[in-house]
This record gives sequence, structure tokens and C-alpha cells, in this order.
Amino acid sequence: MLVEESSINNMEEVENTTSVMEQIVDGWKNYIFRNPTTEEMGRERLKKCLTCEWRSKISNRCKMCGCFIPTAVRSTPKKCPINKW
Repeated sequence: MLVEESSINNMEEVENTTSVMEQIVDGWKNYIFRNPTTEEMGRERLKKCLTCEWRSKISNRCKMCGCFIPTAVRSTPKKCPINKW
């Protein structure tokens, strides 16, 4: 029984890692290959990030999730870890 539970937990970890990787790749793709729709979404999200207490002004990263903000705001599936967007 323990082996089965361990396997299920490992599969959930793999799925979560894949999801995070997809978000990162999507953000970088949209950062490099810009389009008007994604840029508008990114601008709206960035407005909220720029005033957030969790933003590192030095590294331009979110202190909550560690994401690089310019790419995170352009990642369509990405959600703000504190639900600001």
C-alpha cells in the first residue's frame, strides 16, 4: 500500500513540475516573440506587480514564487501566487 501512495505522490510532483515548466517556457516564448494580445495582458499584470510588496526591485523577481517578473506576466497559464492577477 505504501508503494502505491508513494507512486501517486511522485506522479503529482511530476505533473506540478511539468506545469511550472510549461508556464516558464510560455513566459519566455511570449517575452521573445511578442504579440499585441499577450503584451496587453502583460502590461495589466505588470502594473500590479510594480506596486507589490513581494517584488524585488534589485532582481525584478517575485519574492513569493521566484519568477522573473517580465516573463511571468507574459505567461498565459501563470497565476499570481497571491491572486493579484
